[in-house]
Amino acid sequence: MKSLFTILFILFLSASGSTQSFSDFSKKDVYSDIEFLFSHLQEIHPNSSEVDSSKVEIIKSGLKSEYYSESDAFFIFNGFLKLLNDGHSNVKFSSERTKEIIQYGEFFPYQLQFFDSTAVVTGTIGLRYEEVQRREIFKINNIPIKSILEDLAIVSMVDGEHNTSSSEWLSDDFWFYFTLYNGFRSSYSITYLENGREFHEIAKALNRNEFLKTSFLEDFNSGPFDLSCMNGITVLSVSNFNQKSPLWWKIKLKSIFKELDKQDISELVLDLRDNGGGQENLQNILLESFGVSTSDKYELEVIKKIDFRTVSGIQNERKEKLKSMGLENFVFREDYGDDFKGRKGAHYKSAKQRYSGELFILIDGTTFSCASDAAAILKENYPRTQLIGTETRGSGKVNYAGYFVHVELPKTGFVIRVPRVKYILNNKLCSEYSGIIPDIHVAMDKSDVQKDVDSQLTFLFNYLKEKESALEEN
Repeated sequence: MKSLFTILFILFLSASGSTQSFSDFSKKDVYSDIEFLFSHLQEIHPNSSEVDSSKVEIIKSGLKSEYYSESDAFFIFNGFLKLLNDGHSNVKFSSERTKEIIQYGEFFPYQLQFFDSTAVVTGTIGLRYEEVQRREIFKINNIPIKSILEDLAIVSMVDGEHNTSSSEWLSDDFWFYFTLYNGFRSSYSITYLENGREFHEIAKALNRNEFLKTSFLEDFNSGPFDLSCMNGITVLSVSNFNQKSPLWWKIKLKSIFKELDKQDISELVLDLRDNGGGQENLQNILLESFGVSTSDKYELEVIKKIDFRTVSGIQNERKEKLKSMGLENFVFREDYGDDFKGRKGAHYKSAKQRYSGELFILIDGTTFSCASDAAAILKENYPRTQLIGTETRGSGKVNYAGYFVHVELPKTGFVIRVPRVKYILNNKLCSEYSGIIPDIHVAMDKSDVQKDVDSQLTFLFNYLKEKESALEEN
């Protein structure tokens, strides 16, 4: 059913067309690139059978306009990829086009946290945030938040049929998708409700300089770890599995757990919220710090029809070989550190177990890919683990990741990033048709978000306090 919704949304977008853009693409160019991509899917994606020719014909038949804007083309191709039911396949802009967008584009100004039909402003920059922080938004450009989310969810980066039931996962990506959806407009009409009265304000879009300084863009120099103590609870936050080297992770985790041992910490909160995943070899180091074996985590299905990979690009003789196969637009690149059989590289030496106390893992709709897998693996294999929060994003059982193919579409110049490996998690707790389900369901409360209070950490603080009191009574 979701595939049908995706197609219908693409048709709606196709029919609308657009005249505002940095560059327009003809219907013929978009049509040609859809054909090109579809003709090669079986060679590059493990789940290509999900996209049959009848669905492609429906999409092509909806291309009514003669020209399509940058934004329209992005959603058409991204919506096409969603037919794969794979949240890791996505559309990128070419490097030149990305420079152009950042140079001249203007971006939706706020980071939002979503609830049923409203959103709360949780981030932007400078004085702007002080003016609107924690305000509740009901409409943008007079369109209800719920309607906007329903539209964007169809083509955003989420696992098709395996979508989570909440809209938490869209919070971090919303500003980008909504900017594209609106063709890089310079301002937005925001509808608030205060003291029972509805009122509107015009929010100016972020320009290039502001965009590059936004607080909700990750600082990749700071590292993925944050160790803190909140209300007597020790919290280790891991924001991603991408930053820094395996050696850096081992040294850093060793020092973190050494400090925990020194402080005699026996209850640890591992915060995997807002963690979109990353490299499996870095995930291994975290798991092994809890004494969990990482040797048989996954069963793999690998696309091997084109058995080619390289770290830095394509050598000339290999370019010729690809050209002879009709694949001169393909670039294979080793994004992650796993080989095709899922083994650790020869340089890898297992990390030692560093912790043996109780473990409470915070998860929600922003926990994705190998971060979601890490929560499930720890739950099944580390006996003193409880999962707290809400369902993780995407499928809890299947990830399409590992090595990625980067395909530059010949007519429009968009780059399609597609994984070649299907990871099936060997875990009895996981389902292919839902994310990872927590042991204790605790959702973020809207009134708490408006007060800048973390509902899930507050619950955990009270939970541990009650547990401690019960032990003292016994």
